[in-house]
Amino acid sequence: MKPSPYANFTFRVLWEGRTVAGVTRFRNDGSVLTLERGVTHDRSFDEWCKHADARRDLSIQLFGSDGELSTTFHFSRCQPVRYDATPEFDGEGQAFVFETLTLETQLLGAMS
Repeated sequence: MKPSPYANFTFRVLWEGRTVAGVTRFRNDGSVLTLERGVTHDRSFDEWCKHADARRDLSIQLFGSDGELSTTFHFSRCQPVRYDATPEFDGEGQAFVFETLTLETQLLGAMS
C-alpha cells in the first residue's frame, strides 16, 4: 500500500468525502478561509480551485505531533476566490502545488 502523500502535513483538506490536499497553515477570518503552502494530487479538486463550478463543503483536519487526529473544522458553501499556484509535477505528472488558496465560506464549527 502506497503511503498518503499528505501524511506529513499537520492540516489535511477533506472534500467530497476524501483527503485531497495537505496544507502548512490555514486562517479563517469570518467568511474568508485561506489555505497556505498546500499540495494536492487530486485533479478534480485542483480544477474546482481554478474554475469553481459550484459551492462545496469541505473540512480541515488537524493532526497532533503523534499523528493522531485532534480536531476537524467544517466549512460550508466554499467557493474559491483566489488561487495562486506554482504547478509542480511528480514523475507521473500527478502533483499540483499551490502557495495560497482563498475561499469564501461559512464556518460550521469544530468537532474534536
